[in-house]
Amino acid sequence: MWLCNAIKIRVLDLPRLATFVVSLFAFLFLASCSVHKFDHEKWLLAQLKSKKALSTGITGVCVIEAESGKPLCGLNTDRFFVPASNVKIISLWAVLTTMKDTLPFLRYSLTDSTLHLWGTANPAFLHPYFNSEKVLQQLRSMAIGKKVFLSQYHARLSRFGPGWMWDDYAGYYQPELSSFPVHGNALFIQKDSSGLTIMPSGLLVF
Repeated sequence: MWLCNAIKIRVLDLPRLATFVVSLFAFLFLASCSVHKFDHEKWLLAQLKSKKALSTGITGVCVIEAESGKPLCGLNTDRFFVPASNVKIISLWAVLTTMKDTLPFLRYSLTDSTLHLWGTANPAFLHPYFNSEKVLQQLRSMAIGKKVFLSQYHARLSRFGPGWMWDDYAGYYQPELSSFPVHGNALFIQKDSSGLTIMPSGLLVF
């Protein structure tokens, strides 16, 4: 039996493609239609050097002909790059096309004296961005007069994901992994003139 709560994902408008990318494919298309030989590599290097934003970091480009798979031009194609935020777009597409809008929070087994819980690594439980109050109320009602056991060993999760960046360790967007996250496995503390604001508010400062 499952406890579920709806998780709605709003599709954000993807940013417009950069002028450089548009012009890159436009020039390559025109060059492929021309009887004159076009130096793709030379044109690409000139374009990259003319863009200040691209000249301050390490840039890699690989353009391949779609039908034949033949490389047309490239820059630093033999170097390894961290995928970074580009993977987020693919991840969003994969989620929207494969997952439903409702995901299980946990699995449970209920007897006369015990309540056994198995987490599903769903990060929405008690998270301020999602509404999981119904799940919390149901758990409270089932736990009355019973011993509660939470399994932490059914899921083989490492605390840190592959490619974990230590520079981002303190960021709220990169909490440690667990099979039953609570409040996104993050503690939010804000200090202003009125004092400290802590989320979740049930925690105390010692």
